[in-house]
Amino acid sequence: MTTSQLEPLTDLFNAIEQLKTAGHIEAALARYRVWLAQAANSPTAYAVWFNLGVELASLKRPHDAIAAYRQAIDIKADFVPARFNLGTQLEQLGQHQLALTQWRDILAQQQPVLLADLSLHTLTLNNLGRLLEIEREYPEAEAMLAQSLTLDSNQPKALQHWLHLRQKQCAWPLCAELPGVSPAQMIAAASALSTLALTDDPAQQLAVAQRFVTEKVKPLTEPLAPIGGYGHRKLRIGYLSSDFCLHPVALLTVELFELHDREQFTVHGFCWTRDDGSLLRRRIIAAMDQFTQIGNVDDEAAAQCIRAQEIDILIDLQGLTSGARPNILVQRPAPVQISYLGFPGTSGHPALDYLLGDDYLLPESEHVHYSERPLRMPRCFQVSDRQREEAAPLQRATYQLPDEAIVFCCFNNTYKITPDVFAVWMRILQRVPDSVLWLLADNPQVPLNLTREATQYGIDPTRLRFAGRVAPSVYLARYALADLFLDTFPFNAGTTANDALWMGLPVLTYSGRAFASRMAGSLLHAAGLDALISTDLHDYEEKAVSFAHSPEQRLALRQQVAALRQQDLFDMPTRTRELETLYRLALHERLGADALPEITPDVTTSERQFLRVFCAPQHQTDTLPIFQREQWREIQCHLNAASTDILSTINNITDATVDAVYISHALEHLFFHDAARLLAAARRVLKPDGFIVVISADLQAICGLIAANRATEPLYQSTAGAITALDLLFGHQAAIAAGDTGMAQRSGFTRDSLAAALTTAGYGRVGVISRPEHFDLWAFATKRLLAADDFAALSQTVLMA
Repeated sequence: MTTSQLEPLTDLFNAIEQLKTAGHIEAALARYRVWLAQAANSPTAYAVWFNLGVELASLKRPHDAIAAYRQAIDIKADFVPARFNLGTQLEQLGQHQLALTQWRDILAQQQPVLLADLSLHTLTLNNLGRLLEIEREYPEAEAMLAQSLTLDSNQPKALQHWLHLRQKQCAWPLCAELPGVSPAQMIAAASALSTLALTDDPAQQLAVAQRFVTEKVKPLTEPLAPIGGYGHRKLRIGYLSSDFCLHPVALLTVELFELHDREQFTVHGFCWTRDDGSLLRRRIIAAMDQFTQIGNVDDEAAAQCIRAQEIDILIDLQGLTSGARPNILVQRPAPVQISYLGFPGTSGHPALDYLLGDDYLLPESEHVHYSERPLRMPRCFQVSDRQREEAAPLQRATYQLPDEAIVFCCFNNTYKITPDVFAVWMRILQRVPDSVLWLLADNPQVPLNLTREATQYGIDPTRLRFAGRVAPSVYLARYALADLFLDTFPFNAGTTANDALWMGLPVLTYSGRAFASRMAGSLLHAAGLDALISTDLHDYEEKAVSFAHSPEQRLALRQQVAALRQQDLFDMPTRTRELETLYRLALHERLGADALPEITPDVTTSERQFLRVFCAPQHQTDTLPIFQREQWREIQCHLNAASTDILSTINNITDATVDAVYISHALEHLFFHDAARLLAAARRVLKPDGFIVVISADLQAICGLIAANRATEPLYQSTAGAITALDLLFGHQAAIAAGDTGMAQRSGFTRDSLAAALTTAGYGRVGVISRPEHFDLWAFATKRLLAADDFAALSQTVLMA
């Protein structure tokens, strides 16, 4: 067929549009191919091949689209749109270097075309910059974006990436000169993540988050989840993330997923993560009751998938980090949506109800700068993994570290390092001769730039040592080679601080106002290491120098930090129970009491079993009337002079087999850490609708008696004889004198501290009353969170029966 006999392109394209409008996509594709089969030698065939490629790309058929674009280029080699789109399809298939080659060829060969089309020119440069950044070819990526911004300075997104590239390379001054762009414009264009390392002002961080929401997040839709919730007896928790792979968020959360109480919750993972084949990813998938890949569906379909599984509480582990899909949340697929861990700050997202933190992270004075309602953990916001793998101990010589010198280290991401903090680090090196600073170098520009900066401070560049990225087990083992971790500001260490403390390495931090600048401080505060928290750079410097010059201080701190593995900071069962309690509280607060499943037990009729914990055989008859009823069957454990290890007895009881636990004047005979373990163990053995009653001496009332000079006055008669305030405070003196050392008092509680101990142990609802006439406390708590009225009714039934 001659060219003159071919159907005109306008007629062809109009006919195809009509077919597409009618939904006949395959017929439209066939029409393209018929025309092309008849027009083998037509000089305009490149346009038809290009349009066919566009159609195929829209249908997610990248291989076919690539073939069509190549045909167009074969006919017209200078047809830039086909070459550009070819690069895009190659990138989608993961063939990044081939994609880069296509875009580089456009710049090298098609200058006349680019000069005539500014938008195509900048788009090509921006695609190169974006993909080069992904490929970690930072200098060339920065150069491409600088060229693009020189052509058109009004490109906030290109400017955003350019600025973050300079952060990653420690290229200072950060705001290098660009034609037509002021430093203020550069800072204003920063991403939410970049901003965390630029300012400690939570108001500015909120403004940046809200700008992201305005630009990227769709308006809220009608909620997919029912307004009143689902009323599930067993709540369904959903975790939403693109980081269920070898990533810091996954490294922290994997054991949380494993430890969730399966009597109370089912755990769902919703993932658009690359499968990196890691053991960590396999652990995460195994820890989920249901794991759903949503990477191959759009945001609307992903939200519908979450809604279909009737998730009660959706935990967004992503925030405003790379790979975020905030438009899943705008459809509210779950009645309660919580931001946690992935992004250390406010999201500005109108569909996120809560931000999970703690009292240290989220000071009351800064609440106005958070779009979410704060949800506070009792001690520390951060979960962690006690099963993390460690390599065999390493030697300093392996990393060219001097054996006798002080080794300061910081393995935070390099974009967190700022000129101000680096200047302090250099002064520390000046004041601690022969010390070295060991830093992460995840790209070749970091050592070049930082050693050059060090020289400006008169520091021998060889005193800066650099560590590349390695397997997690080796990465952990490296911490043991350093003496002190120097944190960054205003973007603190998060996972890295956790790892350092786990490996016994002290962390020195600087806490500011914003969430990101208080992360390491939260860990240290929870660990009782407030001495390692500074609130200005001068104090930070002085503490580092003092540490380096005091071998005794170093030894004491290392011993204190090394003991943390066995203490509360890394007590993951307790941390999991605390989180679960907060999840229930959030559901109750947002949806009301009706959102909670009906779990109030009938304690008066059916056969039930209770565990009684008491301090000595003579108290065996000391019990509540409710437990003296026929349907209650008793099992016992007590401590005495021979043994104070009542935990060993409870540990032999199967999980969730006891209807109630009654602890009468036994808690105060244990050390505080054992008392906490006893309360947690008691919760473990309780059935889901179980409850606990605790009777303990009232420390506040007793101290009032001593202050009133009534320390030795008999208060009442017990089976052991007259009881004085000193007996209540220190233990019954006559029994101790007779050799019953188990009767010594090792801890004490006030009304508030007993309530806090039960809450920390994970009980859902807690009430404590003081009985001044008896100088004791009565506490009542339920394993699950009950509505307030139900709790009051149940406690009245149990305690007043």
